[in-house]
Formats: sequence, structure tokens, C-alpha cells
Amino acid sequence: MTLRSLLVIICLLLGLNLHAQVVTIHVGTAGTLSSYITSNDKYLITSLTLTGDLNGTDIRYIREMAGIDVTDNATSGKLSVLDISDANIVEGGDYYYFLSSSPYIYSDSNTVGRYMFTGTRLTTVTIPNSVTSIGSEAFRDCSRLTTVTIPNSVISIGNYAFWGCGGLTSVTIPNSVTSIGYLAFEGCSGLTSVTIGNGITSIGDCAFYNCRALSSITIGSRVTSIDQSPSSDRSGLTSISNPDSITSMGDITVGNYRGIAIVLIRKIATYRRITSVLIPKIATSIGYGAFSGCRGLLSITIGNSVTSIGSGAFSGCRRLSSVTIPNSITSIGEQAFARCSGFKEIHTMNAIPQKVKNSVFNGIDKKTCTLYVPKDSYSSYSRAEGWCDFATIIEED
Repeated sequence: MTLRSLLVIICLLLGLNLHAQVVTIHVGTAGTLSSYITSNDKYLITSLTLTGDLNGTDIRYIREMAGIDVTDNATSGKLSVLDISDANIVEGGDYYYFLSSSPYIYSDSNTVGRYMFTGTRLTTVTIPNSVTSIGSEAFRDCSRLTTVTIPNSVISIGNYAFWGCGGLTSVTIPNSVTSIGYLAFEGCSGLTSVTIGNGITSIGDCAFYNCRALSSITIGSRVTSIDQSPSSDRSGLTSISNPDSITSMGDITVGNYRGIAIVLIRKIATYRRITSVLIPKIATSIGYGAFSGCRGLLSITIGNSVTSIGSGAFSGCRRLSSVTIPNSITSIGEQAFARCSGFKEIHTMNAIPQKVKNSVFNGIDKKTCTLYVPKDSYSSYSRAEGWCDFATIIEED
């Protein structure tokens, strides 16, 4: 037994008021935390630092100290600050969570496991430096959680991991993390900014869905795919920094989960804050409905690597005044620019008109919108379906 452990036991035996101070305990043997903290004091301590090995039995005890038991029933525990950065989570011991709809949940080594701290009253958590993954729903419904420190050892963050943590205001995800799961931060209504490290290669469906205060997302340079929209239609998102590495974006899906395209957002229609979009240099396509209804969008820059624009990609972008279609584009889907009523000019760089349907430019005033085409291509465009309806076609170098 260490001197520090002995001092804690002496304090407990003397009946000192542990809940009025930061309590530090070294758990010499996994599963023995309860022997260091008496049943009288377990519900009084508000701040706890632990070292040593912790298994399922210890996690169950911590949960009870933090206001909720193994079956999600409330306790009178007051623990709000938990620092286990220098502890190790190991397998073994008793189960720490159980519901009739789920199996018994036991601890695994180096993992903040599924449901481990769900529903607790914790406000601040420092995760062990040895942890490599944060499991599904690990902090679900921790509504008081304001600060969580994720160490550089963590590789993955599971589905629903921080679902409903409305008190979180900012999250920095270290470079070690390579994936963020489905709905990982859904409902974190207090979250205002997210910085995603350069280790991330994929962001799961709706990872930041319904984060209504979220105003800024910075995407790491290694992200290559994002499955579906990470935020809700009520988001306050005003700034998105995304790298040239992104090549794959989700298309539209049913219900409230909308496909996200290059800018990470499918339905920006109600935001009206994002005004410009730069398509990453190596992106090859703009998906179906990608920016449909983005009424705040003023400008769009499409790189020469893009070869296709999906159906309805920019439909309803009423404030867009112009677009330049690079000569790399080989296909433009139906209604791609439909109802872009603010268009004053369209520049196409392809000497040979792309085959398009009349619906591509539905809702654009073709009497006032000028079509600019490459030199010596006026004749081709003036006879081509979808292009010939523009009253003014001007050649440019």
C-alpha cells in the first residue's frame, strides 16, 4: 500500500470531511475502490482523482458516486469532477451497467466502454492516458458535462458517445483519433466550436446533428469522407474550414438527415449565414441536392477536378448571382441550378455544350441572365438544348 493510499484511509477513519476537498486515491488492486471510500462518504465527495487499476466493480462505484447506479436509477451521489488520467481501465470485476434491453456491460482494457458514464452528473472528466477508444454512448445524457479531456492515445470515438451532452461548449479531438461515430455528439446544444485533428479520416453520419449553437467546425487535413450531415437545420454554423483532402460526401437521405456534399452541410437554407463555398481541389463530384435551398449562398467556386454536378445540386440558391462551370464538367444533372432566380451571368468553359435537360436552368430569368461561352462556340450553344433559351449569349476568351 502506498503512503498516499494510507493517508486517505487515515482521513476516512478519523471522519474528516472528504467532500470539502479534492480526494486523491491510488487503487492498489483493481476492484477495491470501495475499500478506500466508506459508504457514508461515497455520496459526499464532489471531486475525485484516481490512479492505479480500475475494473468494472470500480466503475460501478464511481457511477454511484456520480449520481446514478448500475440500472440507471438516481443516487444521492454528488461527484462532479473526475480525473482518472493516470489510472488504467482494465477488464474484470463486476458489470457496471445493465438494462433489460441490453446485456450486462463489463469493462475492457484501455477502453471507456459503452454506457460507462452515461447519465452521471459529472461536469469535468479527464480520460486515462492509456485509453485507445471511447465506446458507444459512453457519456450519453451527461447533461452537466462541460469539459472532457481526450488524450492523444484515443483512436476512435463511438456512436452516440456524447449524445445529449448539452453542457459541452467546445471539443478538441486529438490527432490520434481516426474516426468519429454515428451521432457521436448529437444534441450537444451548448457546443459552439469543434476542432477535428489531422488524424481523422472519416466522420460518421450526423456526428454533430442538432448542435444548435455550433458556429465553427475545423476539419483535419486527412479527412477523406463524411457520410451524412453532421448538424441540424437549426444550427448557427457560420464558419467551416475543410481541407482539400475531402473526396467523398454523402448524398440526400430521407427524413431530417440530409446529405452534406463538400461543405459538410446539406440544408443550409435556414442558416442564411454561410455565403461562399470553395470546392476542394481534388473533389470529383458534387452530389445530388448538395446545396439545395442554400439561400444565403452568394458565391461558389468549382475546381477543375470536378467532373459532375448532381441533380438539384444548387437548386433554390436564390442569392447566387453567377457561376463558372469548368471545362472538366462532363455531366450536369436535372434541375442542378433550378430556381436560382438571382443569376445574372453563367460562364461555361467547355467549347462543346454539355448535354443537359431544359430543367437544369428552370426558374432562371433567361432574358436578363447572360450566358458566357468560349470563343467560337456561340453557334453550338445557340442550338443546344438547355442552353439555347438564353436571350444573350456572349463569347469570351
